[in-house]
Amino acid sequence: MDSVYVQARDGNLYLGSSRVTLETVILSWQTGQTPEQIHDSFPQLPLVAIYGAITYYLEHKDELDAFFRATEAMDEARQAAEEAAHPQFFADMRRRMAEARRHLNFESPVP
Repeated sequence: MDSVYVQARDGNLYLGSSRVTLETVILSWQTGQTPEQIHDSFPQLPLVAIYGAITYYLEHKDELDAFFRATEAMDEARQAAEEAAHPQFFADMRRRMAEARRHLNFESPVP
């Protein structure tokens, strides 16, 4: 699945030699961000690489959508296994995150 702008490495697809995944760029684009806005978020990526990645996606849409679904399913299974193996850790983290959110909501300045 390699192209000038997309490289397969370590079981995923990346833009060039960066650590930015193709899926990250495509999800940003699908939610309405322009290539220029994506570039603002990832200035290390040349704008032409972002356009090239979107073009690559459109040329291989069905195959890539299936790949994205498969990697999402693997990530969900991996997360479920981690949570099953360490339930107390994840319960503690969720509690701490909820406390931090409550604290931030109470500490926010009122405009």
